[in-house]
Amino acid sequence: SGTYRLLVAENGNINSANCRSVSPLIPVNVHAPFVPVLQSNGPVCENDTIRISSTSTALQYLWKNAATVFPSTSNTLLIPAAALADAGTYTLDVITSGGCTNSASINVAVQANQLQRIIPFNVLLCDGLTLFIDADQPGAISYLWNDGSTSAQRVIGNAGLYSLVTSDGVCRRNDSFAITTNVTPVLNLGNDSTLCYN
Repeated sequence: SGTYRLLVAENGNINSANCRSVSPLIPVNVHAPFVPVLQSNGPVCENDTIRISSTSTALQYLWKNAATVFPSTSNTLLIPAAALADAGTYTLDVITSGGCTNSASINVAVQANQLQRIIPFNVLLCDGLTLFIDADQPGAISYLWNDGSTSAQRVIGNAGLYSLVTSDGVCRRNDSFAITTNVTPVLNLGNDSTLCYN
């Protein structure tokens, strides 16, 4: 980079100040190309949103994978409701100052949600009875109930609506059920009576 002048003269007169023409100052900027830095939120659970972004500033962005050129022209690519087929390598082509071009790629994994409903559906309990729930399942690493409990196993006896969020670290599942309690009836047949048989 720097500032330059163009000198024009007849043959042999280039060093003579009175026999040459001098252009105005010409600024010349030389820009170094750079490789964009990519980051993503992968691995992503199926039906969640894939988000890939570049922390580098460019004049033009072009996102693509093996099958598609995406319409996004910003430094961020969003793919909502990701399918398993959306997993793979994504490439960003950039044009930066000076017309420099470069590209970078990143691999994004999409995981199938294999979490199952383990808790029951709506339950009717007689008063005084309890319901034991074991929500443990393969692959799950965390459990969060709507009352703050984090155990997969619990005993419930109170009426109400209960919900459980189960996670395997990438995918989540949210299930709920209601418990209704019935009062056990009390029978009163009165005092014992004796009858004579004729």
